[in-house]
Amino acid sequence: MKKITFLIFILSFFVVGELLIRLTEEFSIMETNRIQMVDVALDDTEELRLLERNKIDLSDSSLRVLVIGDSYMHGAGIPKDKKISSRLRESLLKNNSKYKNVYVLDASVPNSNNLDNKNTYFRYKEEFQPQIVIWGYHYNDINGNLEQTNEMIADNTSKQKSPQKKPAGKESKMKIRQITNLLYNSAMLKFVMPKINSTALSMGYIIPKSRLANTTKHYETNNTTWKKSKEYLAETLNDSKDSDIHFIVYQFAYTNLIEYPELFTNANDEIESFFTSFDNLTYISGTEQFKGQKAADYFIYKDDGHPNEKAHFLISKKIESHIYKYSTSLN
Repeated sequence: MKKITFLIFILSFFVVGELLIRLTEEFSIMETNRIQMVDVALDDTEELRLLERNKIDLSDSSLRVLVIGDSYMHGAGIPKDKKISSRLRESLLKNNSKYKNVYVLDASVPNSNNLDNKNTYFRYKEEFQPQIVIWGYHYNDINGNLEQTNEMIADNTSKQKSPQKKPAGKESKMKIRQITNLLYNSAMLKFVMPKINSTALSMGYIIPKSRLANTTKHYETNNTTWKKSKEYLAETLNDSKDSDIHFIVYQFAYTNLIEYPELFTNANDEIESFFTSFDNLTYISGTEQFKGQKAADYFIYKDDGHPNEKAHFLISKKIESHIYKYSTSLN
């Protein structure tokens, strides 16, 4: 009798929770979470306006720095004048004594991946002719669509739209599949799992099959996604070497997880091993820069890995020191 009562309680709790969450989503009641909206576009900067009018000084008397990356470099959730590229521009203009003009073109775009960043490099390489490229690399740059051509994307889409026959199988298997689909689409589980995942991460544990677990798993040596990414990265870096362009790669850490660097040991080793194999490149590890620090000092929200203003300042100073080292050898 007690077991039946317990099962009824669990079932009732689940059903009530499901209804409450769906009503919350439908009518926006009990809404307490703040969502940081990020424009998926280039910032309107002086460099971009000059570039559009062909007014960039492309002579040796100017220093041209191209910045590429995703939302970690772009500065999600912080004022535009406090992000890395803005701080670099301000400092280089203030302390410059060698160049007539200094340009820092921020071409970082939130949600970009390795293919997007490769395309960004080639998009601005000839037009802007940078001597230095700052690549803000993040673990999640390996995610998303890495297909090279629109034709392949269209082909995949058409295949997905074609009618699919239901697989033949036993009735019991079909029922299991229906239950699985019900759980997968459950608003209750969608609400609870992020909370569980966040709690686990705060304790230094990545839940298997979670998005972060899948991301780190992509960095296994023989993973096809990592191989594809390395092809795009190598294409970019080899071209920059032939064009005498120096790369500074800053490997962003998940700022809210800097106290648990062991979670990313394998991924860090793979990423660093790849980038440091190129001799026209300076590699900076964000994991090493913030090693031993408290995550709360550098994240915006505890459930989000984006760096705050303080972190952007420290990262900009780190990158800036390497820009000065390399820029003195130009001309």
